[in-house]
Amino acid sequence: MTITHSYPSLRAAVLSARRLLQQGSAKEAAQIYRDLPTMFTDNKKQAFTQAGEGLLKCGLWSEAVAAFNAGLTLNPVSPSYLGGLAEAYAAAENYPRAVTYLQKNIERDPSAVNLTGLGVMQMLANDWTSAEESFARALAVEPLKEDACVGRGDALQRLGRRDEALAAYRRVVSINPNNADALLKLGSLLVDPKSAAEGEALLRRSIDIEPRNTPAYVNLATACSLQNKPAEAVLWARKAVEMNPEAEGAQYILGATSLEAGDFAGALPALRRAAELAPGHAGAMSAVAIAEGLLDNVRAAERAWQIVLALEPKNMTARHMLTALLGGALPALPEKYAEQYFDSTAGDYDHMRAPSYQAPQSMAALLSELTPRRTFKNFLDIGCGTGLVAEALSVSEKFEASVGIDVSAKMLEIARVKNVYSDLIQGDAASILNAMSEPFDLITAIDLFPYVGDLSTLIPAIARCLAPKGVFAYSAESLNAGKYKLERTGRFNHSTSYVEDLARAGGLTPVGHRAITLRAERSRPVAGVVGLFEKTA
Repeated sequence: MTITHSYPSLRAAVLSARRLLQQGSAKEAAQIYRDLPTMFTDNKKQAFTQAGEGLLKCGLWSEAVAAFNAGLTLNPVSPSYLGGLAEAYAAAENYPRAVTYLQKNIERDPSAVNLTGLGVMQMLANDWTSAEESFARALAVEPLKEDACVGRGDALQRLGRRDEALAAYRRVVSINPNNADALLKLGSLLVDPKSAAEGEALLRRSIDIEPRNTPAYVNLATACSLQNKPAEAVLWARKAVEMNPEAEGAQYILGATSLEAGDFAGALPALRRAAELAPGHAGAMSAVAIAEGLLDNVRAAERAWQIVLALEPKNMTARHMLTALLGGALPALPEKYAEQYFDSTAGDYDHMRAPSYQAPQSMAALLSELTPRRTFKNFLDIGCGTGLVAEALSVSEKFEASVGIDVSAKMLEIARVKNVYSDLIQGDAASILNAMSEPFDLITAIDLFPYVGDLSTLIPAIARCLAPKGVFAYSAESLNAGKYKLERTGRFNHSTSYVEDLARAGGLTPVGHRAITLRAERSRPVAGVVGLFEKTA
């Protein structure tokens, strides 16, 4: 190739190429970079370095690789060539190859900077275990290196080692209280029902330091939602959308928080936009379906649920909600639906119920009022969930034995940690009851009937397991006429007369019942009843 330009020095040639690149003449700049090793044969080592770096800036990563490889023939351990090759392969998104050259560089110089760079590249290669090890090595060399500590926290989080990740982020914040990245990641990791207040405080600090950070606003909205502060949650979600209207997560959290605040019409545009931005995301389309249903847009809700089924043909929630939406008659929830649903909500269940969910407390108060001199020794809680009923009864009752039954293994895991039952059993309530031999003097079924429908099998099984003079306490969502009905919420409503007729047929006598608001669901009250029966013989 004929060189049509000449420069008095390598430095002059590089400066000329840089000016051309700044002016938008990438083609002319690239040609100068290509020619550097030929023009300056007396300084080939530096020429290959400048050529590779320049060609990378021009977006020509394959030519940059060739230049760095040519340099390696002159100096196989040059950090400039090895680092350049790593950068070039990273630009091509060939992260494993980039890792190889970084490792060669570290053999020569295991500095904290090089080890941190290796950790970052290993994360990009999805090798989180090796990344965590590299960051740990970097911190052994330089214990106060913030980016290595943040990187280690990221790797630990991806490895499922949450407590260690929290410790890593906390370490960064202790080193530098104004590290916005660490504050964001620590605050976001703490956005769960148990630590949402701390997460909120950290996210606010992160935003004070770096105001234009969409994920911080999204997570802040979630933190407020978890603390039952719907107005604040919507406010932060709106800020996230203002910051980045094209962020699916921002639009989704705005729609979700608006739903929780009871603004169904306001939620719908955001949820629709989230579904458009993430067309394969069944969760966003499910939220659209829920919003359409709450607005009584039955056909639109039906179409949305059909899209969810097209995305996830085995989505049992979508199938069930379609049946509920279209007024289908079901005697019970589909097999395994309740188990899957409660497994998926177990982690947030207590938060979802508090503070508006008062059925356990209302039942405990009614029990104390209508059976003031009764002492119950053994207690069976059907549909025990995370143990909210046992917690409510523990204020006034001391049981010798207490058993919880639930279909959800994950719900039972949470109840087990609370240590509020002496025994826990997973499975179908009616089947387990029919296999029991020892009677109980108190049986509860709080928030169970809405997920059963036809009670003609369950109530006789309960009556059989109740000791003479034993008490059965229940709650139900109210139905004015008929027996039971599947509502658009996906839950069943029951009439008091239906429950009492079945109970009487099983030898149970009504002690009393009380109409209550079971919970507030998306700012709407859910009317229900808590009641007591006593076994007559």
